[in-house]
Amino acid sequence: MPATADRLPAWRRRRWNTGERIGMRVEEGLFRMVYVSRNAIPAASQEAEIARILEVSRRNNQAAGITGALLYSADSFAQALEGPEAAMEALYARLSRDPRHAEVLVISAGPVAARQFSQWSMAFAGRHDGLSFAALQGGLDPSAALLAGAAGDPG
Repeated sequence: MPATADRLPAWRRRRWNTGERIGMRVEEGLFRMVYVSRNAIPAASQEAEIARILEVSRRNNQAAGITGALLYSADSFAQALEGPEAAMEALYARLSRDPRHAEVLVISAGPVAARQFSQWSMAFAGRHDGLSFAALQGGLDPSAALLAGAAGDPG
């Protein structure tokens, strides 16, 4: 049965500018999603929990063909993820149910020509205390911070 708009994940219902529309070659099935969410991890356990998130994400992402970067602050997460469309849909569904995230907001999602994070199954872009959920929710794009932080992550 064909998928209808109301049955698609919220990030897929958005209209995006595909590479074909702007004249670039799009790698078949490669998607990128940038999202922000409210960090629901208690302050006292954030450091240990972030280490666990990175460990599990790196293992799972490598198996699923997903690459990306994560940064966080006391009250928010920002993450860029890229990979096959089906793997991205499954990951978005898991993130939406993860109790460590609240108010997941997709900033951008759509097909891309190439990976920006090809060297990392999950780069850790670090803690950025100047980044607030209110600013991210209000339209602050974390992409530059994610790229800069990922470049400094040897893991």
